[in-house]
Amino acid sequence: MKLSRCLTLLAALLPITLAAPTASSARRQDGATNDSNSRVLGDALSVEQLAVSFYDSSLALLSADDFRAAGYADSVRQGYEQVLQSAKAHSDYLVGEMTNLGHADAAVGCDYTFPVKTTEDFINMSENLQALAVSTYAGARDRSQSDTYKSDFGEMLGDETRYASWISTAVKHQDLPADNTSFDSSPLSSRQDTPAVVTGFAIVNDCGCVPVALGSFGGLILNNAAGDCE
Repeated sequence: MKLSRCLTLLAALLPITLAAPTASSARRQDGATNDSNSRVLGDALSVEQLAVSFYDSSLALLSADDFRAAGYADSVRQGYEQVLQSAKAHSDYLVGEMTNLGHADAAVGCDYTFPVKTTEDFINMSENLQALAVSTYAGARDRSQSDTYKSDFGEMLGDETRYASWISTAVKHQDLPADNTSFDSSPLSSRQDTPAVVTGFAIVNDCGCVPVALGSFGGLILNNAAGDCE
């Protein structure tokens, strides 16, 4: 009862201009926030689904013997298997959040075809893909309007950063630069226009359109089997 009286008194003392928003305006605000969160989640999901498809299909193609023949220790292929499991976990989380926001249809992934024939093809392409993942999560963390998502994106950014460093140093034996980064971690802007074609790896998908968040980045080129989006 005391709490009820206190709340009643507090409500009476508040200026009328601070009254709660109407139901319709609250719905508009919630809708705008959900749409913004969905766009950010969708950008990250596009990259994770690409990563899952890439690592899954490539590791199915390249055996432990293939890695050994190319001069890599068994621990390298095992490390990539861990990267795949992490990408699957990230993807599952993002699909769940998209579904919770009412965008389950947008969470459906594409089937990709990758130009991977050798272990070196795979490793070089994985370096580019991890650079894309790092940049995407940096952007997602910065753009998110949800404290929860900011925290989650920060954790996933940490994962992707470690994988990118591992590929550059432990796998490719490259020296880290003075700033202790081996990749471009500048945020990838949301819904950017697809850049001009650059020299790199051509990836074909069957979605009918390229996920805009991916575009062409770090030497990765996404082409449509069914033509460009309108």
